[in-house]
Amino acid sequence: MNEIGSSPSPTNQDAAWQRGLIERIALQNQKAESSKRFWKNVWRAVWVALTLLFLAAIMGWLDFTRPDMKVSKGAHTAVVRLDGVIDSEGKASAEKVNEGLRAAFKASGTKGVILHCNTPGGSPVQAGQINTEMKRLRAANKDIPLVVVVDELCASGGYYAAVAAEKIYVDPASIVGSIGVIMDGFGAVGAEGRRRSLRADQAA
Repeated sequence: MNEIGSSPSPTNQDAAWQRGLIERIALQNQKAESSKRFWKNVWRAVWVALTLLFLAAIMGWLDFTRPDMKVSKGAHTAVVRLDGVIDSEGKASAEKVNEGLRAAFKASGTKGVILHCNTPGGSPVQAGQINTEMKRLRAANKDIPLVVVVDELCASGGYYAAVAAEKIYVDPASIVGSIGVIMDGFGAVGAEGRRRSLRADQAA
């Protein structure tokens, strides 16, 4: 029997429940601390990586330029390629070729620019845009010659673009030229008049 004013002594069940509660609280605190340490280490690693990338970029250890637009830093002759069918969606689009030409002229140390052509032609609109940009770049950079070197083929729209260069160099076996449009058809103009003339001759 408990005395009046004294607290009741806890039973074994109450003591076990209190122990379980304390253990759960301690486990939750431990998980929270572990998660906090984990994210702290993640952010620390991210900041270290960003710092190293920044330093590498400043020191020139990294090159973020496109693989097809590598430009030498010293004195050099830049080469821009016009390969394949000239098409707005292809690798020989006016956008890509003109971007390469502008990068070549803009690079410090460029002493000359070569447009290396190996194309059967394609879109006259795209070829015309390349031609126009080549003329503009030549006018704006009179001290940097722009020449075309033909590989196997530079026909139709390819030649349309190439004629904007200062000179065109070709191999004796290269296929060059042929600006124009060919439409197959039958030369039947005046055929009916000729037929009537033949009938008149037979009647006579």
